[in-house]
Amino acid sequence: MFVERALTISTTLALAGSFVFSLIAARGFWDAPFGNVLRPLPIAFGGFLTAALPTALGVPVPLAYRVVVASGAVLAAFVAAAEGVVLLSGWRQV
Repeated sequence: MFVERALTISTTLALAGSFVFSLIAARGFWDAPFGNVLRPLPIAFGGFLTAALPTALGVPVPLAYRVVVASGAVLAAFVAAAEGVVLLSGWRQV
């Protein structure tokens, strides 16, 4: 029980730090060609963070909340991956 709680809290803290860095990266590379890859990342990290935060705080939430938030985060990560494939494959001019 203690190990699970410690891992949940550490995961939430890592997601919070990643969310902040993704905001900085998306803002810093906004006009760059690689910016299209970074723009969806704050949405993805924010979604995963909001899905994990209630568990770390010990607050019960409905399953529908987690499904909607995590699905949005996965969709944003998929968009970032698709933009990366488009950029790195050469379909978009740099």
